[in-house]
Amino acid sequence: MTKQLFLDLDFTPPEVLEDEINQKNELKLVDMRSAVIGWLCRQEAAGIAPKTATRLRSFMADVAAFWNRARQFKDLPGNNRLHVPCHTMIVECRRRRQDCWPDFANSRELLPRLRELKNRRVLLESEIRADEPELRETATLFDEFSEWNYSQSANEEYHRVTREIEKLIHALYKGTRFEAIRSAHLADFLYLAVPEKTVHPNELADGWGLLWIDQQQQVRLISQAENQQCPPENRFHLVQNIASATVDDVLFRNGIEVKDGNVAFRRRPSRRRSDAKKKPRKKG
Repeated sequence: MTKQLFLDLDFTPPEVLEDEINQKNELKLVDMRSAVIGWLCRQEAAGIAPKTATRLRSFMADVAAFWNRARQFKDLPGNNRLHVPCHTMIVECRRRRQDCWPDFANSRELLPRLRELKNRRVLLESEIRADEPELRETATLFDEFSEWNYSQSANEEYHRVTREIEKLIHALYKGTRFEAIRSAHLADFLYLAVPEKTVHPNELADGWGLLWIDQQQQVRLISQAENQQCPPENRFHLVQNIASATVDDVLFRNGIEVKDGNVAFRRRPSRRRSDAKKKPRKKG
């Protein structure tokens, strides 16, 4: 499988300053979804759908996608190599900053503190890597890509900061759609997509990644999501929901109308030719 951007170990998060964050936005939600779908196409997703159910009846994700990997099954006759889902992703789109938190008045007081604590945690993790090298769980060529067991650190300030971060995230996100989607364990990667400079990466719930969308519908990866390692059966559930979410579009494009179990055939919608395919008009 081609190395995807959201799994890119060479990714360096851009520096986002406090005074860069603002609330200006002229993007429509439908344009944001289109931008995200275009970004996922560049990541070579095997399947993509907007407005996808994350459970049986509720919590529609703005955009969902999945990636496949070829796997060999020795017990199957004939060609025993099949594609199976290896990663799933859910992207939630928000047009305005205040749409990201249910109690925006309360969040305006809590978010600056959350940003401050997360910045402090990064510095403390750097100190732990220097002072407690025995906590490194995986050895890689570059230390910054290794996994560290920070929970076993003797650094008391780190644990105090971590507990306060957890309390703030609980106060900001408990009962929200973000928490409901995360707790469903259907997606390996979770992203929030917003107009550029609307949300700071240190304002997210832990584990979520951040995408910025500019006025030209270009998507910029600001922070990568952590791999949630969702169970295989949960991936299959989301893949089926992605397929179900595309049924209405398939019926419309083929001129099929289904109502109360009855099927009717209509004229198919005409396709617009691109400028490159249009025949030049004859002069004279």
